[in-house]
Amino acid sequence: MLWLTKREKAIEKSINDKRDFNHLLGNQKQISEGISTGFDDIEEQIKHLRELMLRIESYLIRNQGTNHRE
Repeated sequence: MLWLTKREKAIEKSINDKRDFNHLLGNQKQISEGISTGFDDIEEQIKHLRELMLRIESYLIRNQGTNHRE
């Protein structure tokens, strides 16, 4: 009887350990996906800022000789 109880506890611990591991694995996957999404957002913002800087540069070059105060 004692042997059966120890075996049941060992099986239960094994099942719990496996469940915990799979839970951690799922969390790690979600974290990785979140980081990837965050980097995609950052890349999109950098692209937008690059376009904005090009427009500003073009504006400054185009108006370079017209804004001199004497």
